[in-house]
Amino acid sequence: MAALKDNDQRNTSILKELDQMKALLSRIQRQGMPPAQLHLPPSLLELYGDLVANDVEPLVALRLCEYAQRALVDQDGDAAADVVDAERARLFLRRVIADFIPVAPPIQLDPGKMRVAALVGPTGVGKTTTLAKLAAYAQLHLKQKVALLTLDTYRMAAVDQLQQYAQILQVPLHVALTVEDLRSALRFYQDRALVLIDTPGHSPKDTETLGQLRGLLDELPEVETHLVMSATTKPRDLAEIAVRYEPLKPTRLLFTKLDETSTYGPILSTLVRVKRPLSYLGTGQEVPEALELATSRRVADLILPAAVKEAP
Repeated sequence: MAALKDNDQRNTSILKELDQMKALLSRIQRQGMPPAQLHLPPSLLELYGDLVANDVEPLVALRLCEYAQRALVDQDGDAAADVVDAERARLFLRRVIADFIPVAPPIQLDPGKMRVAALVGPTGVGKTTTLAKLAAYAQLHLKQKVALLTLDTYRMAAVDQLQQYAQILQVPLHVALTVEDLRSALRFYQDRALVLIDTPGHSPKDTETLGQLRGLLDELPEVETHLVMSATTKPRDLAEIAVRYEPLKPTRLLFTKLDETSTYGPILSTLVRVKRPLSYLGTGQEVPEALELATSRRVADLILPAAVKEAP
C-alpha cells in the first residue's frame, strides 16, 4: 500500500508538471513564438535534434532540454553547463524524460473483489489481442480467475477471435448487447478476480457510437478504462483520438505496435497532452509475452536511448 501511495504522489507531481507544459505549448502555439532551442548549449542542442528526429513534438523536446539545462546549471554552474560533455548531457536529459512520464501500476487484483477493466480505442489498434494478453497473464501467471466480456457486436470476426482465446485459456466469454446484458454478466462473474471488457473499434469521429459506448461504461463506476492507441499512428491523429475519447473517461493510456515503428516520440507527446498514466506497452502478437508493464525508464529508453548505436 505504501508503494502505491508513493506512486500516486509521484504521478500527481508529474501531472502538475504536464499541466504547466501543456499551458506553455498552448501559449507558444497561440502567440506564434519561435522555438528558443538556439539558447541551448551544443550538447543539448544535439540531443534536441535527436528528440525531434524521434518524432517528439519540437516544443516538448525544447521544454525537456531546458529542464535538463537547468538541472546541469544547478549542479555545475552556468559556465560548466555550457561545456558539459555529450554523454553527461544525455544522462541528465534521460532522467528528465523519465521524470515526466506518469506510469500506472499493473491492474490490481484484490482477494475477494472483482476488478473490471475495459479497453477502448479506434479500429485496428489491437484491443482484442491486448485483452487476450492481459487475460493470459492473469490466468496463467497470477493464477487468478478471469472472465471475458465483449461489447463488440459490430464485427463477428472480433467475437470469433476472442472466442478462440477464451477456449485456449479456458475462461468464460459473454457477449453483451444491452445494458441489462452487461449488468447480468457482471452479477454472474462476481466470483472472478478480473473481468476484461472488449469494446468495438470505430472512427473517433463516430460520435453516435461513442455515445452508446459511454452509456454502457457509465454502468461501471469502478471500471479501469484503458485508451488503446497504436504507436504507428501519426502524432496529430493521436491528439485527435485522445480528445474524441475523453467522454469515455479513460484512466490509463496503453500503446500497442511498438514493434511496427522506429520512432516513439509521439508516445511522449501524447502523455504530455492527455495527462493520463501509461499502463502497458504492446510489442508484438505473442500472447501473453508481447505485453509489458510500462515503466518511465523503459519509455525514456525508447525516446532517447542510453547511447547512439554506431553504424556497422
